[in-house]
Amino acid sequence: MKSPAETVFEYLYLRDPVSKADVVIGFGHFDPKIPAKCGELYLAGMAPQIIFTGGMGAGTADLGEPEALYFTKVLYQTYPSIPKPVVITESTSANTGENLRFTAALLQTKYPHLAFDTSMQRVIIVANAYRQRRVFHTCQLYFSQVTWINCPPETSYQAEWEMFASKGENLDVQLVGETERLLTYPAKGFMSSISIPDQIMEAYHTLKESL
Repeated sequence: MKSPAETVFEYLYLRDPVSKADVVIGFGHFDPKIPAKCGELYLAGMAPQIIFTGGMGAGTADLGEPEALYFTKVLYQTYPSIPKPVVITESTSANTGENLRFTAALLQTKYPHLAFDTSMQRVIIVANAYRQRRVFHTCQLYFSQVTWINCPPETSYQAEWEMFASKGENLDVQLVGETERLLTYPAKGFMSSISIPDQIMEAYHTLKESL
């Protein structure tokens, strides 16, 4: 039987069957599995272009540099054969909304053939597991005409808990905060509306009370 924390984690860890897209976007975080997953998808022929977006934000932890630049380093350490022009970086955004706005502005100016509002039809999203659902609903709000495909790195609650603990962070606290964002962000205009199942809300309340 899953614990309340595992139940909430699995809900937030949104996944779709992988399919081909115009681009794969890695959303900034300290998680090195994100750029590795983006490289895997590129090499599998799922997308011809990789975008890394992220400056210094809540998920940067102790990286000491913009997330997009860290992702680029990890990508080429893992897959050195990927051609340099494949990767586009946006390294000044500090949250998911800025990830999208700043990336859209960069593409419109320098890569108009990839512009969200005119050219992009299908995009693979790669985010940290517990953030994937919120990133998806944020993408939906900003660019509803695009088909967004959720493809976070393969992981588990236990693996994520250990990774966060290695950074001095408590994953369970993050899960509670993330659920609260899903509850409050639509009204603030930060993401599209969402209906959270009762069993997830029960697990969330139990988890919150245990902290």
